[in-house]
Amino acid sequence: MSEVARAAADSYQLEIQQWQQQRIEKLKSPQSWLSVTNSEVLRKGISRLGSAADEDIVLPSGPSHLGNLTYADDGSISLALANGSQATIDHSPSGKGSIEPFHVNGLAFFPDGTLLLDPVEGSKTPSTIHANTETLKIYSYEGDYHKGEKRLLVTDTQAPRLVNFKGLKYFPIDQSWKITADWEPLKEPREVEVAYIQGSVQKVQIKSKAVFYRDGKRYELMPYMESNDEVLFVFADRTSGKETYGGARFLLTPAAKDGKIVLDFNKAVNPPCAFIPFPNCPIAIPENRLTLRINAGEQKVHEDI
Repeated sequence: MSEVARAAADSYQLEIQQWQQQRIEKLKSPQSWLSVTNSEVLRKGISRLGSAADEDIVLPSGPSHLGNLTYADDGSISLALANGSQATIDHSPSGKGSIEPFHVNGLAFFPDGTLLLDPVEGSKTPSTIHANTETLKIYSYEGDYHKGEKRLLVTDTQAPRLVNFKGLKYFPIDQSWKITADWEPLKEPREVEVAYIQGSVQKVQIKSKAVFYRDGKRYELMPYMESNDEVLFVFADRTSGKETYGGARFLLTPAAKDGKIVLDFNKAVNPPCAFIPFPNCPIAIPENRLTLRINAGEQKVHEDI
Protein backbone atom coordinates (compact mmCIF):
# COMPACT_ATOMS: atom_id res chain seq x y z
CA MET A 1 0.00 0.00 0.00
CA SER A 2 1.39 3.39 -0.97
CA GLU A 3 1.86 6.15 1.58
CA VAL A 4 -1.01 8.09 -0.01
CA ALA A 5 -3.33 5.08 0.15
CA ARG A 6 -2.30 4.34 3.74
CA ALA A 7 -2.95 7.94 4.77
CA ALA A 8 -6.39 7.83 3.12
CA ALA A 9 -7.21 4.56 4.90
CA ASP A 10 -6.10 5.96 8.26
CA SER A 11 -8.16 9.10 7.67
CA TYR A 12 -11.24 7.01 6.90
CA GLN A 13 -10.74 4.88 10.03
CA LEU A 14 -10.59 8.05 12.12
CA GLU A 15 -13.69 9.47 10.42
CA ILE A 16 -15.77 6.36 11.22
CA GLN A 17 -14.42 6.13 14.78
CA GLN A 18 -15.44 9.75 15.39
CA TRP A 19 -18.84 9.09 13.83
CA GLN A 20 -19.34 6.08 16.10
CA GLN A 21 -18.43 8.13 19.16
CA GLN A 22 -20.92 10.83 18.19
CA ARG A 23 -23.59 8.17 17.76
CA ILE A 24 -22.90 6.80 21.25
CA GLU A 25 -22.98 10.29 22.78
CA LYS A 26 -26.40 10.90 21.21
CA LEU A 27 -27.69 7.65 22.68
CA LYS A 28 -26.40 8.70 26.10
CA SER A 29 -28.28 12.00 25.97
CA PRO A 30 -31.55 12.42 27.94
CA GLN A 31 -33.39 12.92 24.64
CA SER A 32 -32.48 9.49 23.23
CA TRP A 33 -34.78 6.48 22.92
CA LEU A 34 -32.98 4.93 25.88
CA SER A 35 -34.83 7.38 28.13
CA VAL A 36 -38.28 6.02 27.20
CA THR A 37 -39.81 4.07 30.09
CA ASN A 38 -43.42 3.65 28.99
CA SER A 39 -45.74 4.06 26.02
CA GLU A 40 -49.44 3.36 26.53
CA VAL A 41 -52.42 3.51 24.23
CA LEU A 42 -54.94 6.00 25.59
CA ARG A 43 -58.55 4.94 26.09
CA LYS A 44 -61.51 7.29 26.02
CA GLY A 45 -62.65 8.59 29.40
CA ILE A 46 -60.74 9.38 32.58
CA SER A 47 -57.56 7.51 33.54
CA ARG A 48 -55.78 7.89 36.87
CA LEU A 49 -52.08 8.50 36.32
CA GLY A 50 -49.22 7.90 38.77
CA SER A 51 -46.66 5.48 40.14
CA ALA A 52 -49.04 3.69 42.54
CA ALA A 53 -49.86 0.11 41.54
CA ASP A 54 -53.62 0.75 41.45
CA GLU A 55 -53.43 3.66 38.95
CA ASP A 56 -54.97 3.12 35.50
CA ILE A 57 -51.69 4.13 33.87
CA VAL A 58 -48.76 3.24 36.09
CA LEU A 59 -45.65 5.37 35.72
CA PRO A 60 -42.25 3.84 36.48
CA SER A 61 -41.50 6.62 38.99
CA GLY A 62 -42.75 9.99 40.18
CA PRO A 63 -45.69 10.85 42.48
CA SER A 64 -48.07 8.06 43.46
CA HIS A 65 -50.92 10.04 41.89
CA LEU A 66 -49.92 12.63 39.30
CA GLY A 67 -53.45 13.46 38.18
CA ASN A 68 -56.42 12.44 36.05
CA LEU A 69 -55.98 12.20 32.29
CA THR A 70 -59.16 12.83 30.28
CA TYR A 71 -59.51 11.68 26.69
CA ALA A 72 -62.83 13.16 25.57
CA ASP A 73 -65.11 11.88 22.81
CA ASP A 74 -64.27 14.97 20.74
CA GLY A 75 -60.61 13.88 20.71
CA SER A 76 -59.32 16.49 23.17
CA ILE A 77 -56.92 15.36 25.90
CA SER A 78 -56.26 17.10 29.19
CA LEU A 79 -54.59 16.40 32.50
CA ALA A 80 -55.91 17.66 35.84
CA LEU A 81 -52.91 17.69 38.17
CA ALA A 82 -53.24 16.37 41.69
CA ASN A 83 -52.52 18.73 44.57
CA GLY A 84 -48.87 18.64 45.54
CA SER A 85 -47.77 16.91 42.35
CA GLN A 86 -45.22 19.71 41.69
CA ALA A 87 -45.48 19.02 37.97
CA THR A 88 -44.61 21.66 35.39
CA ILE A 89 -45.59 22.30 31.79
CA ASP A 90 -42.79 23.11 29.34
CA HIS A 91 -40.57 24.05 32.31
CA SER A 92 -43.16 26.63 33.40
CA PRO A 93 -44.74 26.61 36.91
CA SER A 94 -48.08 24.80 37.07
CA GLY A 95 -49.79 28.16 37.60
CA LYS A 96 -52.38 27.14 40.19
CA GLY A 97 -54.11 30.19 41.52
CA SER A 98 -53.74 32.19 38.31
CA ILE A 99 -56.86 34.14 37.45
CA GLU A 100 -56.56 33.87 33.69
CA PRO A 101 -55.39 30.93 31.55
CA PHE A 102 -52.12 31.48 29.74
CA HIS A 103 -50.47 29.88 26.72
CA VAL A 104 -47.05 28.34 26.20
CA ASN A 105 -46.03 27.75 22.58
CA GLY A 106 -49.66 27.95 21.56
CA LEU A 107 -50.79 25.46 24.23
CA ALA A 108 -53.55 26.39 26.64
CA PHE A 109 -52.94 26.08 30.36
CA PHE A 110 -55.79 26.67 32.81
CA PRO A 111 -55.69 27.91 36.44
CA ASP A 112 -57.54 24.86 37.79
CA GLY A 113 -54.52 22.72 36.89
CA THR A 114 -55.91 21.32 33.64
CA LEU A 115 -53.29 21.16 30.91
CA LEU A 116 -54.08 20.77 27.24
CA LEU A 117 -51.77 17.98 26.10
CA ASP A 118 -52.77 17.76 22.47
CA PRO A 119 -51.52 20.53 20.15
CA VAL A 120 -54.08 23.27 19.65
CA GLU A 121 -55.10 24.10 16.11
CA GLY A 122 -52.29 25.77 14.20
CA SER A 123 -49.54 24.34 16.44
CA LYS A 124 -47.50 21.18 15.89
CA THR A 125 -45.97 21.25 19.36
CA PRO A 126 -47.65 19.12 22.05
CA SER A 127 -47.44 20.33 25.62
CA THR A 128 -44.93 18.57 27.83
CA ILE A 129 -45.52 17.57 31.44
CA HIS A 130 -42.49 17.36 33.75
CA ALA A 131 -42.70 15.47 37.04
CA ASN A 132 -39.39 15.03 38.85
CA THR A 133 -37.11 13.27 36.35
CA GLU A 134 -40.00 12.16 34.12
CA THR A 135 -41.45 13.84 31.03
CA LEU A 136 -44.86 13.01 29.54
CA LYS A 137 -46.10 13.72 26.01
CA ILE A 138 -48.98 12.62 23.80
CA TYR A 139 -48.29 11.44 20.28
CA SER A 140 -50.29 9.85 17.47
CA TYR A 141 -49.44 6.79 15.42
CA GLU A 142 -49.15 7.07 11.67
CA GLY A 143 -50.20 4.31 9.31
CA ASP A 144 -53.46 2.66 8.37
CA TYR A 145 -53.57 0.06 11.16
CA HIS A 146 -53.27 2.51 14.07
CA LYS A 147 -55.00 5.46 12.41
CA GLY A 148 -56.27 7.83 15.07
CA GLU A 149 -54.62 5.96 17.93
CA LYS A 150 -52.97 8.13 20.58
CA ARG A 151 -50.36 7.16 23.13
CA LEU A 152 -48.81 8.58 26.25
CA LEU A 153 -45.02 8.61 25.95
CA VAL A 154 -43.02 8.72 29.18
CA THR A 155 -39.30 9.46 29.32
CA ASP A 156 -37.01 9.60 32.35
CA THR A 157 -33.54 11.09 32.64
CA GLN A 158 -32.81 8.31 35.16
CA ALA A 159 -34.22 5.46 33.04
CA PRO A 160 -32.28 2.23 33.73
CA ARG A 161 -31.55 1.66 30.02
CA LEU A 162 -30.12 5.16 29.75
CA VAL A 163 -28.13 5.15 32.99
CA ASN A 164 -26.74 1.64 32.42
CA PHE A 165 -26.01 2.00 28.70
CA LYS A 166 -22.76 0.14 27.94
CA GLY A 167 -22.18 1.26 24.38
CA LEU A 168 -22.42 -0.48 21.02
CA LYS A 169 -20.68 -3.32 19.23
CA TYR A 170 -19.48 -2.84 15.65
CA PHE A 171 -18.10 -4.91 12.83
CA PRO A 172 -14.48 -3.96 12.05
CA ILE A 173 -14.32 -0.79 9.96
CA ASP A 174 -13.97 -1.81 6.32
CA GLN A 175 -13.67 0.90 3.68
CA SER A 176 -14.75 -1.55 0.96
CA TRP A 177 -18.27 -1.22 2.38
CA LYS A 178 -18.32 2.46 1.43
CA ILE A 179 -19.93 1.96 -1.96
CA THR A 180 -20.77 4.49 -4.65
CA ALA A 181 -24.03 3.22 -6.17
CA ASP A 182 -25.98 4.26 -9.22
CA TRP A 183 -29.13 6.23 -8.41
CA GLU A 184 -31.62 5.01 -11.01
CA PRO A 185 -35.09 6.51 -11.50
CA LEU A 186 -37.91 3.97 -11.78
CA LYS A 187 -39.85 3.89 -15.03
CA GLU A 188 -43.00 4.52 -12.98
CA PRO A 189 -43.23 5.56 -9.30
CA ARG A 190 -44.14 2.63 -7.06
CA GLU A 191 -46.35 2.69 -3.98
CA VAL A 192 -45.00 0.13 -1.52
CA GLU A 193 -46.64 -1.03 1.70
CA VAL A 194 -44.14 -0.91 4.56
CA ALA A 195 -44.96 -3.10 7.55
CA TYR A 196 -44.12 -2.02 11.11
CA ILE A 197 -43.20 -4.25 14.02
CA GLN A 198 -46.41 -3.43 15.94
CA GLY A 199 -48.68 -4.42 13.10
CA SER A 200 -49.31 -1.14 11.28
CA VAL A 201 -48.74 -0.55 7.57
CA GLN A 202 -47.72 2.65 5.85
CA LYS A 203 -47.68 3.32 2.13
CA VAL A 204 -44.47 4.81 0.77
CA GLN A 205 -43.98 6.12 -2.75
CA ILE A 206 -40.67 5.17 -4.33
CA LYS A 207 -39.31 6.99 -7.38
CA SER A 208 -35.68 5.83 -7.52
CA LYS A 209 -33.42 3.00 -6.37
CA ALA A 210 -29.75 2.51 -5.54
CA VAL A 211 -27.94 -0.10 -7.63
CA PHE A 212 -24.53 -1.44 -6.58
CA TYR A 213 -22.26 -4.40 -7.12
CA ARG A 214 -20.50 -6.62 -4.60
CA ASP A 215 -18.26 -9.54 -5.59
CA GLY A 216 -19.53 -9.25 -9.14
CA LYS A 217 -23.23 -9.50 -8.20
CA ARG A 218 -25.85 -6.80 -8.67
CA TYR A 219 -27.94 -5.56 -5.74
CA GLU A 220 -30.70 -2.96 -5.38
CA LEU A 221 -31.94 -0.86 -2.45
CA MET A 222 -35.22 1.04 -2.35
CA PRO A 223 -35.34 4.22 -0.23
CA TYR A 224 -37.76 4.39 2.68
CA MET A 225 -37.69 8.19 2.90
CA GLU A 226 -35.87 10.92 1.01
CA SER A 227 -35.49 14.69 1.09
CA ASN A 228 -33.41 17.20 -0.84
CA ASP A 229 -30.52 16.54 1.55
CA GLU A 230 -30.76 12.93 2.74
CA VAL A 231 -32.02 9.47 1.91
CA LEU A 232 -32.97 6.82 4.48
CA PHE A 233 -32.71 3.14 3.62
CA VAL A 234 -34.27 0.37 5.74
CA PHE A 235 -32.57 -2.91 4.87
CA ALA A 236 -31.88 -6.44 6.05
CA ASP A 237 -29.16 -8.88 4.98
CA ARG A 238 -27.81 -12.29 5.88
CA THR A 239 -26.47 -11.03 9.21
CA SER A 240 -30.01 -10.00 10.26
CA GLY A 241 -31.30 -11.98 13.22
CA LYS A 242 -27.80 -13.31 13.86
CA GLU A 243 -25.06 -10.72 14.36
CA THR A 244 -27.46 -7.82 13.71
CA TYR A 245 -31.02 -6.85 14.62
CA GLY A 246 -33.56 -9.02 12.83
CA GLY A 247 -36.13 -6.49 11.63
CA ALA A 248 -33.80 -4.16 9.75
CA ARG A 249 -30.98 -1.71 10.06
CA PHE A 250 -31.13 1.94 9.02
CA LEU A 251 -28.71 3.69 6.69
CA LEU A 252 -28.91 7.47 6.31
CA THR A 253 -26.95 8.84 3.36
CA PRO A 254 -26.44 12.21 1.65
CA ALA A 255 -28.83 12.75 -1.25
CA ALA A 256 -27.81 11.50 -4.67
CA LYS A 257 -25.69 13.75 -6.86
CA ASP A 258 -25.08 13.42 -10.60
CA GLY A 259 -26.78 10.03 -10.69
CA LYS A 260 -24.66 8.58 -7.85
CA ILE A 261 -25.34 7.91 -4.17
CA VAL A 262 -22.81 6.87 -1.51
CA LEU A 263 -23.83 3.90 0.65
CA ASP A 264 -21.46 3.72 3.61
CA PHE A 265 -22.57 0.57 5.41
CA ASN A 266 -20.03 1.27 8.17
CA LYS A 267 -22.67 3.79 9.28
CA ALA A 268 -25.55 1.28 9.32
CA VAL A 269 -27.34 1.58 12.67
CA ASN A 270 -29.89 -0.22 14.81
CA PRO A 271 -33.42 1.21 14.76
CA PRO A 272 -34.91 2.51 18.02
CA CYS A 273 -36.91 -0.71 18.53
CA ALA A 274 -33.64 -2.64 18.84
CA PHE A 275 -33.07 -0.79 22.13
CA ILE A 276 -36.56 -0.62 23.68
CA PRO A 277 -39.96 -2.27 23.03
CA PHE A 278 -42.02 0.90 22.58
CA PRO A 279 -41.22 2.41 19.12
CA ASN A 280 -43.07 1.25 16.02
CA CYS A 281 -40.20 0.74 13.57
CA PRO A 282 -40.47 -0.15 9.88
CA ILE A 283 -39.40 -3.60 8.71
CA ALA A 284 -37.33 -4.03 5.58
CA ILE A 285 -39.51 -4.58 2.52
CA PRO A 286 -38.83 -7.79 0.51
CA GLU A 287 -36.89 -5.82 -2.12
CA ASN A 288 -34.48 -4.60 0.59
CA ARG A 289 -33.70 -8.03 2.06
CA LEU A 290 -30.32 -8.47 0.49
CA THR A 291 -28.85 -11.90 -0.22
CA LEU A 292 -25.39 -11.05 1.04
CA ARG A 293 -23.69 -10.53 4.39
CA ILE A 294 -23.04 -6.87 5.14
CA ASN A 295 -20.27 -7.20 7.71
CA ALA A 296 -20.24 -3.50 8.52
CA GLY A 297 -21.91 -1.10 10.91
CA GLU A 298 -23.65 -1.78 14.21
CA GLN A 299 -24.21 -5.26 15.55
CA LYS A 300 -26.90 -6.40 17.97
CA VAL A 301 -27.53 -4.24 21.03
CA HIS A 302 -26.23 -5.58 24.33
CA GLU A 303 -28.98 -7.72 25.85
CA ASP A 304 -28.54 -6.25 29.31
CA ILE A 305 -29.23 -2.58 28.52
